[in-house]
Amino acid sequence: MKNSSKHSAISRQLATEIIAGKFRLTGRLPSEAQFVKRFGVSRPRLRALKDLQDQGLIERRQGSGTYVRTETARGGHDAHSAIPQLA
Repeated sequence: MKNSSKHSAISRQLATEIIAGKFRLTGRLPSEAQFVKRFGVSRPRLRALKDLQDQGLIERRQGSGTYVRTETARGGHDAHSAIPQLA
């Protein structure tokens, strides 16, 4: 899989999981190291988190972790329209 298509697939997968409420209990996403292992990519290649942050689905707190934005968890954000699409 090409890097850009793998990047898009990771973004879509994580957005789908966020929208489905997978992280609702704590609101916290796994660490970057856990995502690197899960998706088999290097840390610099894990740009999907930056995409999701830019789309307003997550917020990254330095020293604390990555969390689902409150508006997304409550359905206040139109999260379905934020799922990355392949060009």
